[in-house]
Amino acid sequence: MSENFRVDFIISIVASILSIQGACFILFSYVAFSNRKNFLSQLVSFLAFADLFWASVLLVQAIFQLREEIYWSCALHAMNDFFSLLSVGYTFGIAIYIFYVCCVNDFNMSWKKQVIFHLFCWILPIAMTTLFLFYHDSSDTSNTIIFPCPPTKPYIYTKLVLIGLCFVTILLMIIFVVWKYWRLFSWRPREVLPIPLRLSLYMLVFFVVWSFDLYALLGFPLDPPVDMLASFFCNTQGFFDCLVFGLLHWPLIRNYSLVTALFAFLLSPIFLVLSLLENLRRLSCGLDDD
Repeated sequence: MSENFRVDFIISIVASILSIQGACFILFSYVAFSNRKNFLSQLVSFLAFADLFWASVLLVQAIFQLREEIYWSCALHAMNDFFSLLSVGYTFGIAIYIFYVCCVNDFNMSWKKQVIFHLFCWILPIAMTTLFLFYHDSSDTSNTIIFPCPPTKPYIYTKLVLIGLCFVTILLMIIFVVWKYWRLFSWRPREVLPIPLRLSLYMLVFFVVWSFDLYALLGFPLDPPVDMLASFFCNTQGFFDCLVFGLLHWPLIRNYSLVTALFAFLLSPIFLVLSLLENLRRLSCGLDDD
């Protein structure tokens, strides 16, 4: 194992664990403290769900290095693509929901609209993963790190176009929302900035994480410094989404000390499991009472 590969391996492991911790922290906060009536919180929890499984697949790939076994490699790559694109779908869904609320000024979503939102977020990963499974290049078993089961060029170009469209659409929505609120509040930044800030922060995470992934998809060579950055940023969407989640809930989080917040972050997977078990217990008790 070369020195550069060993460093990339360690960075990937650390980044994946940070992402898992961050996603578990968001899910724990949602399960334990949310009233679950806020649809935006629900979308963020599904984003964390996608981040959690995406980081878990990346962690498995980094630890076991199964790229020489073509069928295992293709299965892991398919799961990687599915959950990464599910994360893109829910990032886009969050942006559309905030844009919808800003334009319609209606926070109440009927269950039919909620179902449509979720279906919209799941269409992209399901379609792209199906495309990959049918059109990947299974004849290429070269010992590559990034794509152990390389996709075909049509698949890569389709993925690039879809992710590029998502990014451009979110950017246009931010510009429109800022323009609308700037006019509505007579050029008062304190009133204008909070809502587009939510959009821009999640988009910033989306841009930082996917810029390196898209760079690799385009086939550009990754020199050691860029390769190390790619190993870190490609695996940390859950961690950065957790930072955005913390910033957007700062009035609540600032009531706790840094040690308490760090303790909750480190033990968030355990807290998540315990809170899920408690919710299942309450649900079973409710069914028994009925």
